[in-house]
Amino acid sequence: MRFRNLLILFLLILSCNSEIKNNPQAIKGEIDLRKWEFQKDGIINLDGEWDFYWDALLTPEDFEKKEIFSKEYIKFPDTWNDKIWEGKKLSSNGYATFRLKVKFKENEKPIAFRFREQATAFKVFWNNK
Repeated sequence: MRFRNLLILFLLILSCNSEIKNNPQAIKGEIDLRKWEFQKDGIINLDGEWDFYWDALLTPEDFEKKEIFSKEYIKFPDTWNDKIWEGKKLSSNGYATFRLKVKFKENEKPIAFRFREQATAFKVFWNNK
């Protein structure tokens, strides 16, 4: 009887929990943050499927030319070790471009990025700069 009452109390507490907001995830190289309220919902990781261009160091100008580059989607953050690219397994040696299109509200205030320590060189472009 006591166990049953505790179980009912536990279930009632769980049902009173406020709405849990799921963090948006990048899907096929895009993440939509237009419904994300940074002041209320907090920071967000840009995890998910990013565009991945192996053996290419591309710049915003390259994408503006609308050339077609060989692209895959890769889980980020992750390593490319042992990923398959055009039928071949990638090694840890090499270089690539990761790209993510982020959709914000038009009036969104400036944001900040935090990059954890990396054991590699990298360059970040934001709004083609």
